[in-house]
Amino acid sequence: MAIEKTSLKVIKTQKWSFELKFYEDGTSTLTRENDGFNPLELLGLASKAQAEILQQISGIIKPTTTNRVIIE
Repeated sequence: MAIEKTSLKVIKTQKWSFELKFYEDGTSTLTRENDGFNPLELLGLASKAQAEILQQISGIIKPTTTNRVIIE
């Protein structure tokens, strides 16, 4: 029997975010914020993300849009 996620209480939230700024002179800056992950967890997340992106490029899987925001 599957439990609906909406009925579960969140006990902890961890956040890893990136902000990439492009400037009119052609330069850019990358800012990262880590709120809760240790280095090994970050490597695992990055490896998983890389594998998913390569599978999307190959057409093996389709990107999920449930938890992603696309800004154009």
